[in-house]
Amino acid sequence: MAFGIANITLIQIYLYISLIYLNILTIGAFITASAIGYSGFISYMFSHIGQFQLENKIYLFSTMNIYVLCGIIVMVVCVSIPLYFNIKNVISNTPGDLINERID
Repeated sequence: MAFGIANITLIQIYLYISLIYLNILTIGAFITASAIGYSGFISYMFSHIGQFQLENKIYLFSTMNIYVLCGIIVMVVCVSIPLYFNIKNVISNTPGDLINERID
Protein backbone atom coordinates (compact mmCIF):
# COMPACT_ATOMS: atom_id res chain seq x y z
CA MET A 1 0.00 0.00 0.00
CA ALA A 2 1.46 3.31 -1.10
CA PHE A 3 0.01 6.69 -0.23
CA GLY A 4 -2.90 4.94 1.50
CA ILE A 5 -4.10 3.42 -1.79
CA ALA A 6 -4.36 -0.32 -2.41
CA ASN A 7 -2.00 -1.84 -4.97
CA ILE A 8 -4.86 -2.92 -7.25
CA THR A 9 -6.12 0.67 -7.35
CA LEU A 10 -2.64 1.94 -8.25
CA ILE A 11 -2.35 -0.68 -10.99
CA GLN A 12 -5.72 0.40 -12.41
CA ILE A 13 -4.75 4.09 -12.31
CA TYR A 14 -1.38 3.55 -14.02
CA LEU A 15 -2.91 1.20 -16.59
CA TYR A 16 -5.68 3.70 -17.34
CA ILE A 17 -3.18 6.56 -17.82
CA SER A 18 -0.94 4.40 -20.02
CA LEU A 19 -3.87 3.26 -22.17
CA ILE A 20 -5.01 6.86 -22.63
CA TYR A 21 -1.53 7.76 -23.95
CA LEU A 22 -1.53 4.67 -26.18
CA ASN A 23 -4.96 5.53 -27.60
CA ILE A 24 -4.04 9.17 -28.22
CA LEU A 25 -0.87 8.14 -30.08
CA THR A 26 -2.69 5.43 -32.05
CA ILE A 27 -5.43 7.84 -33.13
CA GLY A 28 -2.83 10.46 -34.04
CA ALA A 29 -0.87 7.97 -36.13
CA PHE A 30 -4.06 6.78 -37.85
CA ILE A 31 -5.10 10.34 -38.70
CA THR A 32 -1.62 11.19 -39.98
CA ALA A 33 -1.46 8.05 -42.12
CA SER A 34 -4.93 8.72 -43.48
CA ALA A 35 -4.10 12.32 -44.31
CA ILE A 36 -0.90 11.32 -46.11
CA GLY A 37 -2.57 8.42 -47.91
CA TYR A 38 -5.72 10.16 -49.06
CA SER A 39 -3.93 13.37 -50.06
CA GLY A 40 -2.31 11.62 -53.00
CA PHE A 41 1.20 11.87 -51.57
CA ILE A 42 1.76 8.14 -52.08
CA SER A 43 0.96 8.41 -55.80
CA TYR A 44 3.17 11.47 -56.05
CA MET A 45 6.02 9.72 -54.26
CA PHE A 46 5.82 6.58 -56.40
CA SER A 47 5.63 8.56 -59.64
CA HIS A 48 8.67 10.72 -58.81
CA ILE A 49 10.92 8.16 -57.12
CA GLY A 50 12.29 5.27 -59.10
CA GLN A 51 10.90 3.72 -62.24
CA PHE A 52 7.27 3.24 -61.18
CA GLN A 53 4.55 3.61 -63.79
CA LEU A 54 1.16 4.14 -62.14
CA GLU A 55 -2.14 4.15 -63.96
CA ASN A 56 -4.38 7.15 -63.55
CA LYS A 57 -6.94 7.04 -60.73
CA ILE A 58 -5.43 3.95 -59.15
CA TYR A 59 -6.54 3.53 -55.54
CA LEU A 60 -3.43 2.95 -53.40
CA PHE A 61 -4.65 3.62 -49.89
CA SER A 62 -7.49 2.38 -47.71
CA THR A 63 -7.87 2.67 -43.95
CA MET A 64 -11.57 2.00 -43.79
CA ASN A 65 -11.62 -1.79 -43.73
CA ILE A 66 -11.82 -4.63 -41.22
CA TYR A 67 -8.11 -5.46 -41.48
CA VAL A 68 -7.03 -2.06 -40.20
CA LEU A 69 -9.52 -2.24 -37.32
CA CYS A 70 -8.33 -5.74 -36.37
CA GLY A 71 -4.70 -4.63 -36.59
CA ILE A 72 -5.30 -1.69 -34.27
CA ILE A 73 -7.14 -3.90 -31.76
CA VAL A 74 -4.39 -6.54 -31.84
CA MET A 75 -1.74 -3.85 -31.35
CA VAL A 76 -3.51 -2.34 -28.34
CA VAL A 77 -4.02 -5.78 -26.75
CA CYS A 78 -0.41 -6.83 -27.42
CA VAL A 79 0.85 -3.67 -25.74
CA SER A 80 -1.63 -3.79 -22.85
CA ILE A 81 -0.76 -7.28 -21.62
CA PRO A 82 2.98 -6.67 -20.98
CA LEU A 83 2.12 -3.20 -19.71
CA TYR A 84 -0.15 -4.70 -17.04
CA PHE A 85 2.51 -7.18 -15.89
CA ASN A 86 5.23 -4.50 -15.82
CA ILE A 87 3.07 -2.17 -13.76
CA LYS A 88 2.15 -5.02 -11.42
CA ASN A 89 5.83 -5.93 -11.02
CA VAL A 90 6.86 -2.35 -10.21
CA ILE A 91 3.95 -1.78 -7.81
CA SER A 92 4.67 -5.01 -5.94
CA ASN A 93 8.14 -3.76 -4.98
CA THR A 94 8.62 -1.47 -2.02
CA PRO A 95 10.18 1.99 -2.48
CA GLY A 96 13.32 0.76 -0.72
CA ASP A 97 13.65 -2.09 -3.21
CA LEU A 98 13.33 0.30 -6.12
CA ILE A 99 15.84 2.81 -4.74
CA ASN A 100 18.46 0.24 -3.74
CA GLU A 101 18.00 -1.83 -6.94
CA ARG A 102 16.97 -4.98 -5.09
CA ILE A 103 14.58 -6.00 -7.86
CA ASP A 104 14.60 -9.66 -8.94
